[in-house]
Order: sequence, then C-alpha cells, then structure tokens
Amino acid sequence: MFGSFASRRFGTLLLLATLCGLTAAEAQQKKATRRAPAQASPAAAAPAPAKAAAGSQKGIITVAEASIFNQPNFDGQVIGMAGEGQVFDISTGTRDSFYKIRLRPGFTGWISEAEIRPINSGQAQKIETQRKKTVQAQAKKAAEKRPKAKPMDQRRFRGLALESMNFTEKTMGKTRRSNVLLYGLKVSGPNTLFEGDIETDTEILFHSGAPGYYKDATGNAAGGFMLMGNFLFQTTIPRSENLMAFYGFGPSFRLSHFEVSLNNDPGPGGKRSYALDDMTVGAVFNLGAVMSFGSYAARLEGRYYWETQQYMSFGLAFQKEF
Repeated sequence: MFGSFASRRFGTLLLLATLCGLTAAEAQQKKATRRAPAQASPAAAAPAPAKAAAGSQKGIITVAEASIFNQPNFDGQVIGMAGEGQVFDISTGTRDSFYKIRLRPGFTGWISEAEIRPINSGQAQKIETQRKKTVQAQAKKAAEKRPKAKPMDQRRFRGLALESMNFTEKTMGKTRRSNVLLYGLKVSGPNTLFEGDIETDTEILFHSGAPGYYKDATGNAAGGFMLMGNFLFQTTIPRSENLMAFYGFGPSFRLSHFEVSLNNDPGPGGKRSYALDDMTVGAVFNLGAVMSFGSYAARLEGRYYWETQQYMSFGLAFQKEF
C-alpha cells in the first residue's frame, strides 16, 4: 500500500516538473520573439554604403581633362568636360568611388574621385580669385599682342570712284550745263605720290560720250569723251577710329573731245561734222568724309571746280587699304 502511494506521488511530481519546464521554455521563446525586431531595427536604419552622404563641399579638378558622366561609373555617357584647376560643388560622400558634381545650376553629373580633390571653402575662394586674375592677365596680354588698327589719317586706300558732275562750258555762243557721270580710280592717304605723312588724294576720271546739250542744240547725236585728273592736298579731321572728315584743294586737269553734227551742209545728207577739243587746267576744292569697315572704306565728298567755268560735283568711292 505504501509502495502504491509512493508511486502515485512520484508520478504527480514528475508531471508538475514537466509542466513547469514547458511553461519556462514557452516564456523564453516569447521573450526572444519580442527582442528580435528591436535588434533588427539598427541594421535596417543603417545607411547603405553605396549612397553619398548629404551635404556638399568644394572640389578642384586635378587632371588636364576630367570627364563628367551621367551615372557613377565609367560605362555612363560623358555629358561634360572640366579642366585642371576648375572648382565645383561636389557631394561630401562618394558612390562607387564617384563624387556627384554640379557643373552649373540645375545640371549635375558624376566624376571619378581620382580626378577631383575636395578642398575647404577658404582654399576654394583663394583658387577662384587666382583663376580670375590669371584669366584677366591672359586677356590683357592677348589684347596687347593684337595689332592695333592705325588711325584713319595714317591709312592708305585705293579703289573705284564715281562722280556726278554738273559740267559747264561755254560753247556754240552761250554757257551750257549738263549732268555727266564719270568713273575711274582713286588713291587716298599719306605716302602715296609723296613720301612722308602728307595726306593727298589723286584720281583719274573718264566719261564716254558728249554732254546732252549738244544734242539739244543741234538735234543730232553727239559723241566723244572727257578725261579728268585731280590731285588734292588734304587736311584731315579724325572723328573716331573708323570715321574721318577732310577738306582740301589742288590742281585739276581736263581734256575733252566732242564730235557734233550740224544740219547746214548743202551737200548730200545735209550734215557737217565738227570736232570740239578742249584742254584746261584749273583748281578743285573738296569737302567730305570717309568711313572704314575693316580694311575697306567708303568715301563721300562734294567738289567745286574753278577753271574757264565753275561747276560742282558729288563723288563716291569704294576703296581697299593697301
């Protein structure tokens, strides 16, 4: 009887011990389950090593030509280039050994860390100041090397000339006038016919035909030619690097040969031809302005001729520097 009682008691104690062990194991498992998320949180919040840290800094290019890519690797497309010594805003961290770089406001890319070196703001300001001084010095040096244009009164030009003349002469018993157009060559400037700085203007002009008043007077067409040569000493008044006024005077030479016909010949046809030749030497005065366009120039002037008769003309010339 005592043995039976002891067996039941031992079984009861064994059952209680088993239940206590299960309860303790279950509690330990629940406690471990509650701790697991808390331990995983720091790992989830840790920044990925591939991403650049927030913020920016200054960086200076350290190679002659640095390539800027559209993504942080050398397989990306090159979207820009930077030269040695240039300073840019870059990220404070790298992604796959590439800094993010701002080339200009609103335009960014990626540059290898081997081609740029971070610097502090003081260094950046000093470098930028030095760079500006270098650029200014180079620009000044280039400007000094560039050949300066000569003043207008020291430049020589030659080219074509046109002159509209109110030609006047005394012929067939009265003074007659007619507009004629002459064309020819003109040379202007110092050191042309004379050595030195004497400003002169030389031209040779030609007109083919006869003034219209011969046809008006005879009723018949007239022919011939007129040749003029003018040489003037000029006084110049430079107004700017490309504009100059002038006035002057000098000798003028004219040779004319006109052939006219009169209806007074009693023979067949009833016409008699006459040759009217004239050669005069007089004076000419001018006033005008010239404007240059690089190595070319346009010259406009008015002239007053004084010979056996007095008349005026207006001239236009297109010339090239020589």
